[in-house]
Amino acid sequence: MKKKEECALVRELLPIYCDDAVGDEGKAVIEKHLKECKECSTYKEEIAKMKEEEEASQDKMEAVKTEQVTKVSKKLRRHKKKVDLISTVAVVFVSLAFMISFQVVEVSGISMEPSFQDGERLLMNRVVYHLRSPKKGDVVSVAQEDMTLLKRVVGVPGDTIEIKDNAVFINGKSVKIKGEEGRIEPGDLIYPLTLGKDEYFVMGDNVEVSLDSRSSSVGVIERDEIRTKFLCRFFSFKK
Repeated sequence: MKKKEECALVRELLPIYCDDAVGDEGKAVIEKHLKECKECSTYKEEIAKMKEEEEASQDKMEAVKTEQVTKVSKKLRRHKKKVDLISTVAVVFVSLAFMISFQVVEVSGISMEPSFQDGERLLMNRVVYHLRSPKKGDVVSVAQEDMTLLKRVVGVPGDTIEIKDNAVFINGKSVKIKGEEGRIEPGDLIYPLTLGKDEYFVMGDNVEVSLDSRSSSVGVIERDEIRTKFLCRFFSFKK
């Protein structure tokens, strides 16, 4: 085989030789030729250098990819921490807002029947009366010394209250009391009774048994004694 043809054949085999993919016999022939042919030996070095550069480039690309993945992973972890923190703050805020704004009370006794039953749990609004005054018909909790009452607002400041002939009169007009059943006793107050500034008259819906503003032991209610307003039924242990 002429040298030129041998060089051409060796150069074709050099790429796979550099990949160590040539058999022992072929490898021996190529190495013998490289020792004798400076041009092919130089060509082999060029191929080896190109492969090294290619491998270095691939390693660099892998390093860049790894760095990018690491950065993205760190960003995702930071984002998750922020989301977790925001979620925790939101839960705490909502919980505090609920505790500040609302109160759960349990109905004790039958003074508000049939509207509310003994044992029912009610959700009460703590903040509404910081925004507006109590209105007629509002069901409210009233704090008096060592007891808290659940009653309905019947009279507001400026109203003149009178209870006679088994009826409630406000400003001279007979009014229907929600849930009214049975006889309406006037209690031990002196009528007619005109409510002053920040004074309210409250009654229980079960008018025959309710201890309310008709009795001097409860009497006219001051604005600051009215704490919360009924919002909705929470749930009930009893029916």
